[in-house]
Amino acid sequence: MLTPHEQEFLKQENIAAGGTGYTVGRTQYGLKLDANIALSRSIILSPYVMRTWNTNTWGNPSFAGTPRNGFVAGILASVFFDKMLGLTDR
Repeated sequence: MLTPHEQEFLKQENIAAGGTGYTVGRTQYGLKLDANIALSRSIILSPYVMRTWNTNTWGNPSFAGTPRNGFVAGILASVFFDKMLGLTDR
C-alpha cells in the first residue's frame, strides 16, 4: 500500500520521464500460483504465474507509460553451491 507521499512521488517521476502524471490507487493486488520442483539436492526450479490489478510503477518510478493490469509468468532457479561443493552436510 502506497502512502500519499509515495503516490505523489510516482506521479512526479512519471511526468519527469515524459508521461502524463497518471494517478493510481494506493493498493496493488496480485494473485500468484507457484511451485517448487527439486531437480536435485542442490537445484530447485520454481515456476510461477501471477495476475495483477491496480498496478503502479513503485518498482520502476521512471517509467513514462501508464501501467496496466496483466499477467506475468516465469521460472526462478535456485542453485545451492555450498551443497554442490560439499561444504554443508544438510
